[in-house]
Amino acid sequence: MGRDSQPSISVELARDCAILAVDDNPANLVAIEAALGEDLATGLVKATSGRQALKLLLERDFAVALIDVQMPEMDGFETAQLIRSRQRSKHLPIIFVTAYGRDEAAIERGYSLGAVDFLFKPIIPPIIRTKVGVFVELSHQAERLQALERANQERRFAEARQRWEAEELRRDNERKDQFIAMLAHELRNPLMPIVTAVELLKGEPDAPTLDRVRAAMERQLGTLRRLVDDLLDIARITSGKITLRRGRGDMREVVEQAVEANRLSIEDSGQSLEVHCPDFPVWVHGDSVRLVQVVSNLISNASRYTPEGGAIRVDCTLDPEGARVRVTDDGRGIDPSFLPKIFDLFAQARDGGHGLGLGLSLVKRLVDMHGGTVSASSEGEGKGSTFEILIPVRSTLRDTGALSSDSIKAAAPPATLPGADLTLQIQLIDDEDDIRQTMAMLLQSWGHHVTEDSDPEAAIEHVVKNKPDVVIVDLGMPTMDGLTVARTLTERCGADRPTLIALTGYGSDKDRARTKEAGFDAHMVKPVEPAELQTKLRELAKARLSG
Repeated sequence: MGRDSQPSISVELARDCAILAVDDNPANLVAIEAALGEDLATGLVKATSGRQALKLLLERDFAVALIDVQMPEMDGFETAQLIRSRQRSKHLPIIFVTAYGRDEAAIERGYSLGAVDFLFKPIIPPIIRTKVGVFVELSHQAERLQALERANQERRFAEARQRWEAEELRRDNERKDQFIAMLAHELRNPLMPIVTAVELLKGEPDAPTLDRVRAAMERQLGTLRRLVDDLLDIARITSGKITLRRGRGDMREVVEQAVEANRLSIEDSGQSLEVHCPDFPVWVHGDSVRLVQVVSNLISNASRYTPEGGAIRVDCTLDPEGARVRVTDDGRGIDPSFLPKIFDLFAQARDGGHGLGLGLSLVKRLVDMHGGTVSASSEGEGKGSTFEILIPVRSTLRDTGALSSDSIKAAAPPATLPGADLTLQIQLIDDEDDIRQTMAMLLQSWGHHVTEDSDPEAAIEHVVKNKPDVVIVDLGMPTMDGLTVARTLTERCGADRPTLIALTGYGSDKDRARTKEAGFDAHMVKPVEPAELQTKLRELAKARLSG
């Protein structure tokens, strides 16, 4: 068979589909290269030992391997056995090359090791080209099939994504149409009594009728105002144009204002309302107006889905995670399948409900902006529901400890308390003027002598010189932190060291261990409750009396 009748293999194809030739004799490798011809030889990689061949097979893939049977150290059969033992090369076509005659036992062993063919030296170029060319072409077809499968997978993925996007677009359009329909409905509802009232006013009604008309108009205008406000708030939050005006506030007051905003409508609906709050402040750092809006929406939502004669309960509590407000009703409840999407925008899926489904979405977004969480739970339809928000307490070291004038008044000690008549010498160290000054006013109102310092280094000198009974130290000062102040005072004052109280925004076990190690006698977390501080100082006063 002439060379021109051999399979046509392009240089690019041969280069892409590499051929591995393994022979310890370099002259044999040159002969194989010459026999393959220019096109197939382009992809030829040579190895002079079985070990070198195994190393090359770890680095790349080959279309076929030509392996000499007789090699020192590791013969062709051992090399083939190791090739077959590896996952990457276990399916590599192997053609054994031998200079010996047709030894049937050797040929049988070769095929048992996975050989696909034998070539006998001297190598006949047309034969080696034909046999090797077949495997090069098969390798190329396998790669084309893999590429085609990858392309099909990508096409199927793109089609699936296109279908998903089309379905999402359809749902968005459907939700938009539903929203427009609901918006029209919700606008027409309050407009109808207003239009009717205007018509009545044309007839110069008597006083009782005029009062009823005026009340109806005020109620419906209030409904319209809340609707527009909710729409604007959602738009502002979505576009990032709403900001929180944070400040220190008592969640009990937030609950009280939200309850008062809904009390009249709850009474008109014939529902009962219970409110339970602790008898101590529940301080949070947030936007009080927005928090009132959040709680008010939850109460309004509970009333909306609770029938006449139903009960609504609002609980405000404080735990290590923050301030919690829970609104519970015994109304219509929620289908469990709807709970995961109840806070979605325009969610409105409870029978007999009304509104645009903005309220709970607004609650979720405002709570998120406060760094809090909101959850909904229900045992099912007809079994009531519970909504709960958690607003974390302020945990930074700065701007957290200022005491309000109301707190100072509320914490004034009864004159009959043990040790209340004993005055303590107290040194305050805090770089925040508002925190330090309001704390000083509180301590002075309890009858203690107070010295203030914003400079930790100056304060240390004052403590060493004046020897106060108690030193209250803020931990987060820029020039010298409170832990360093405590260590310095312990070192310089020795046995005469005053009682040290740490004032900090952090209250974990690790934080308390750090302050104790630094020498503090007490660890108090901002914002400090006056009653807690008063109790601690009272304990010190009693200790002095007993000492």
